[in-house]
Amino acid sequence: MSYRVTDPRAAFQVGDARALPMPDRVADVVVSGLTLNFVPEPARAVAEFARVVRPAGVVAAYVWDYAEGTPPG
Repeated sequence: MSYRVTDPRAAFQVGDARALPMPDRVADVVVSGLTLNFVPEPARAVAEFARVVRPAGVVAAYVWDYAEGTPPG
């Protein structure tokens, strides 16, 4: 199954979370879904999220729930 987002307000870019291919303060929202566990330098990635989000923007992340028994990988 594939999905398409056709809303012109949404944009997606692929890149290294530690060096996002975006200028400073251009994103309204930055979301990292199920990835921070696999980034070699998660603190550097979070710093990049903060760099590209606009003032009063939102940075959100979520990871697997290992405490409730979800196995890694």
